[in-house]
Parts: sequence; structure tokens; C-alpha cells
Amino acid sequence: MTQAGPPFVQRVIIIVAIAAGITAPAASQATQAERVAVQALQDGDGEKAAAAFAEALKQSPRDARLHYGAGVAARLRGRDDEARKLLQRALDLEPRMTAAAALFGELAYEHGDLDVAIQTYERASTYAPLSDAMTLRLKEWRGEAAKERRVDGLFSIAFEGPAEARLAAHATTALQTALFAI
Repeated sequence: MTQAGPPFVQRVIIIVAIAAGITAPAASQATQAERVAVQALQDGDGEKAAAAFAEALKQSPRDARLHYGAGVAARLRGRDDEARKLLQRALDLEPRMTAAAALFGELAYEHGDLDVAIQTYERASTYAPLSDAMTLRLKEWRGEAAKERRVDGLFSIAFEGPAEARLAAHATTALQTALFAI
């Protein structure tokens, strides 16, 4: 079983998924694939969950909850690009799915898409109040986005205001000098 991140992060992903409603519908409505997928997520088995969610999606391709579950499974397996596509599809089908927005925003941020992360959380906040953790995260991201950036060659440096611009320029020069000396 291939999984992304340290065990603590994996458990948090599973707990969030379960708490966010990745549970099978009533037994009379749930397919076998859905029950297997949910159980696999609860067990932390990303491979088995992914296969079961894929099977369930064949039967219900417009079920946002299944796309979200498949996205969580992809994340557990370390397949972030796949996870982002599945989570985006879940949000396309159900824009009010805050749990999908939370994971999609985190993935966007981890992959350097700060603007997408902020937009995702802001859009989610129009449907429901954000959790305290999401509100804090959005505040941090907005602060980071407000910083000025200096991109020079291979290096990018974030700084606040003109007073730090000279320091950023000096740091960039020092980094490039050190790199070329190696």
C-alpha cells in the first residue's frame, strides 16, 4: 500500500473524510462497492478504496460524494494530480461540499497554487461558514499572497515592502553566487 505523507497526516486525512460524511448511505441504498470503499478508507487502505470508489463511480458517475472519496483515496496513495481532478469534479457537482474544498485547497497550496487555494476557500465560505482551522488557513494564505516577490534566475524570495527589497536582492545574489560556485 503506497501512502502519502507521515502516518499522522494519513490518519488526519481519513478522520476528516469520515467526519465529512464519507460514509455509505443506508444499507438498502449502498452498493457493495461503496461499502467496501468506505471500509477501506477507514482502514487506511488507499489502493483498495480507490478501486472500490472507481467501481462505485461506474454506477453513479454524478455522485459528488464518491468523487470526493476517490480523491481522498488518491491522496492517500500519493497521487495528488489525480486527487485534485477528482476533488474538482466533486466541487463541480456539489460546490457546497466544504470537505472537498478543504482538501482541494490544501493540495493546491502544496503544489504552489496559492491563488487557487485562496479562491477555493473563499468560494466554500459563500456556501457555509468555514471551520476555525479553514478560517485560520485562509488568513495565513492571504497574508502570504500579500507579500511582494522577487524572482531572479532560479530563486524566488518573498518579502514585505520596499524596506526589505534591498535585502531580497542581496539574498538572491548571494544564493546565485553560491550555486554557481558549487
